[in-house]
Amino acid sequence: MMKPSLWLLAAFLASSAAQAATIQYHFTGTVTDVADSLLPYFSERESVALTVTVDDVGSSPGIPEFSAYAASDLILTIGGDYTLSGAFGTVYVGNDVVSELDSFLISFPEGEVTGPRVAGERPSYADVQLDLALEAFASAGLPVSIPLQLVQLDRSNVLFGDDSNRLSFKIDSMEVVPEPATGTLMLAGLLGVTGWRRIRASRTE
Repeated sequence: MMKPSLWLLAAFLASSAAQAATIQYHFTGTVTDVADSLLPYFSERESVALTVTVDDVGSSPGIPEFSAYAASDLILTIGGDYTLSGAFGTVYVGNDVVSELDSFLISFPEGEVTGPRVAGERPSYADVQLDLALEAFASAGLPVSIPLQLVQLDRSNVLFGDDSNRLSFKIDSMEVVPEPATGTLMLAGLLGVTGWRRIRASRTE
């Protein structure tokens, strides 16, 4: 028979994974506009790669048909050789029937973004702003995929110091990357299956 301690471990792991579920988004994009002050360092058509982890339990920011989700662990790379990071931010998802637009916004504000200086300024803000056709999302829940073919306006940016040092980029692709919680659930499931088989075997002896 499976030891009680293993049953407790399986239950604890499954419970912890369910309570702390996260989604990790990975985006790739292309630089579309660079402020003159940043041109010695960046150029249009350079590649952009962005990864962010989002808690799948949301809250209402006080606006109907919108939800807010805690985000963390932003990694944004420009041109393959410049990387900034963000500690804590917010993801907003909108399913606005009135404006007939859906929206997906990742925002890491001033104080949460860090990276090497460019033109004498450190990165101060980073975001991904996508306005999509209304049929993109069925609700304001956290999407597991984003139909980029329905994007009507892309206003994604990185600021260095202030708005005069702006780099803009557009999103070209996205995917959802499996999180460690999935592995935890699998382990809990395997422990449960092992225990069930041992119980069944002991009853047939």
